[in-house]
Amino acid sequence: MHFYKLGFIFICIIFLGACTSATPGPTPAPQLPSLAGAWQSTSDANIFRDVGLGNLQFLRFTESSDSSGSLEVFGIRPETNVLACGQLVFATVAEDTLSLYSDVFSSRLLQFETTDTSLTLKDESGLTQTFTKVTEVSSSAICEKASFEASFETIPVNLTSFTGLVSDGTNLRVASEDGNVYPINPSNGQLGVGTVLVGGNFGIGGSPRHIVAMQGTTDYWGHCGCGGSQEIVRYKAGAATAVDIIDTATDLPKEIGVREAVYDGTHLWIAGYSYDEGKYLILKVDSDAEPDVLLSDFAFDDGLIGFTILGGQLWGLVNVLGYKLIQIDPALGKATRTIDIPALEQGNFRGLEAFGGSLYLLAEVTQNTAALYKVTP
Repeated sequence: MHFYKLGFIFICIIFLGACTSATPGPTPAPQLPSLAGAWQSTSDANIFRDVGLGNLQFLRFTESSDSSGSLEVFGIRPETNVLACGQLVFATVAEDTLSLYSDVFSSRLLQFETTDTSLTLKDESGLTQTFTKVTEVSSSAICEKASFEASFETIPVNLTSFTGLVSDGTNLRVASEDGNVYPINPSNGQLGVGTVLVGGNFGIGGSPRHIVAMQGTTDYWGHCGCGGSQEIVRYKAGAATAVDIIDTATDLPKEIGVREAVYDGTHLWIAGYSYDEGKYLILKVDSDAEPDVLLSDFAFDDGLIGFTILGGQLWGLVNVLGYKLIQIDPALGKATRTIDIPALEQGNFRGLEAFGGSLYLLAEVTQNTAALYKVTP
């Protein structure tokens, strides 16, 4: 075959191949950067400052294959040493943009820049926070976790708006909007027969029907939940006269709006908000003395939802990125342990009481239904 014929065939083959080749597919999407792993803050800024997290110390991203997953945040509230641990859902929606969501944080977008060893986050206001890659989150920044050992979620009682959970040594007790106090069997959650709680207002301007502590097996400590609620009253169920009235403004004097209390066998600890100082305080009072004597006080600026004593230690219930149990050292005025507890599917926690070596948490599920949960820290 002549050379020019071979060349002609070769050219035809080239053109034929070009004409019959498949149409090129779409350009692959760019690979989104990975944020997986633990990151330690290297700046004083707090990208989550609006949710009461305190000082943000660490982040931990756990990614799935589609550049989304969970983001754990680890902070500390320096005023109280309560650890602020929480979890969000995240998705990398662009090469420089994160979408975040949780019930606590709500949805938000953050811009980011990252290398193998550094991460910078910027919020919508322009605030930036920098992080460095670390092997793991420091153990001192991680909340302990506890599960419920027992739960009773259909207790038929309409809790008063500020009632706590108290114990007479045999049963747990709560105050109801029907004017009665009811025992609850801690072993099975059964509600007992109610008895009339308050026989009078005792001259404090409102009924101290919101019980927050017991002294002995018969005496309740309660407040009226009205105005400043500066008084706390000791009384027996149904009695027309009080055993003792502590007016925090005139008797101590360290005026607070009383919200929680616990009697340790010798002294009464009272927690509430000081409008004069603009913070929450915990007062240690010799309530058996007359007049009552303020022995000490300290600021604890995370409002307590529940307050009790277990094993000689003060324990509280707070809501910091979700509900947490905390152990409080009164000498330091700080929390020494923070325990994350399971979230409620419905309702809110309302009280805390120690019984039989464990802690019991009271929750209001609906207006006419309460729940009880057992935890051993």
